[in-house]
Amino acid sequence: NIADSGGVTLAYRAYRALRDAAPETVVAEGFGEDQQFFLSLAQVWCHKARDEWARMAAQVDPHSPPRFRVNGTVADVPEFAAAFGCKPGAPMAPETRCRVW
Repeated sequence: NIADSGGVTLAYRAYRALRDAAPETVVAEGFGEDQQFFLSLAQVWCHKARDEWARMAAQVDPHSPPRFRVNGTVADVPEFAAAFGCKPGAPMAPETRCRVW
């Protein structure tokens, strides 16, 4: 899911460029702006499927299942780990990350 990784990285940079000049930050339901960015990404991919469908999709769909598209992508984005305070080496903050740009 290289395109997902690059897309999230570019979207995050664009979002930060917009928000960095904002006079105040927005906290919603206790989540900071960066956390809200990543939560919205996860909500886009919110998905529930029966086991039978998931098995079929794994055989015919060239894309990873949604949960891997989210978790796999954001684990490679250091800003995600910073936003949620993930410790280095944790599953969502691996020591080795894939960087597209």
